Amino acid sequence: MKTTRSWARFTLVWALPVAACSTVVGADFDGLEPVGSAGSSAGGATAGAGASGGTGGQAQPPLGGAGAGAAQGGSSQAGTSSGGSGPGGVGGEPVGGAPPAGGAASGGAGSGGESGEGGEGGEPTTLVPPTAVVINELKGQGSGDDYIELYNPGPETADVGGCYVVDDSNNRVTLPPGATIAPDGYVVIRLQQTASTGLVTTCFGFTPCYDGVQWGISAGGEVIFLHDSKGVLLDQLTYPNDAGPNNVGDGHALGRIPDGAASTGAILTSPGATNNAVP
Repeated sequence: MKTTRSWARFTLVWALPVAACSTVVGADFDGLEPVGSAGSSAGGATAGAGASGGTGGQAQPPLGGAGAGAAQGGSSQAGTSSGGSGPGGVGGEPVGGAPPAGGAASGGAGSGGESGEGGEGGEPTTLVPPTAVVINELKGQGSGDDYIELYNPGPETADVGGCYVVDDSNNRVTLPPGATIAPDGYVVIRLQQTASTGLVTTCFGFTPCYDGVQWGISAGGEVIFLHDSKGVLLDQLTYPNDAGPNNVGDGHALGRIPDGAASTGAILTSPGATNNAVP
């Protein structure tokens, strides 16, 4: 009877540690098993000999991940026996996911550049009163048409709109509004015409030229006057008598030498061009 009780106690003492160890080993493996593992095996222990640890499972890449997942290898604990501990299990090799495919990024359409500013318009011509304008040339005898030439010796464009030329017989011609003479420029008025045509571009091959004036310069000599639009006298020039000692000669004109000067004399006819004395 005593022997039977002793054997029972030995059996109970031996069985309790083994059951407890199995519970601990099972709990450890359950807690360390990686997500997505193919499963891990626990090394079994036999009495008197150490048991080898189980081989860890392969870790799978995370669901939905295009990149390489960082896998955690499965681990195993050594089996325990009364004879000694076995070697640890071999960790599992991670199975990396395929690298993410490069997305074809499409940028939004670029907005158009700002429109450039428009260029500035040219500066308007500055007009000055015709105070510097003079009667520069008179042609009144010989063949060909009579004419009066006006000249602007100033550095700016002269406004001669409304200015008028009149002889001592009160024959007159008035320049239209907007008429101008450029710096160092001329305007020619052609006389002895049968009809008034105003501004033309063909008389004497010169531009601008005012045509259609019916009266002419007297061969017996006369004075020609230039007034501004308000009637103020700007200049005057006396044409000599053809039969007098100061006549200019047939086919010549009376002009200022050089252009715009106070001195006058016989010149070669040159409507709308530089005056040149008769040789």
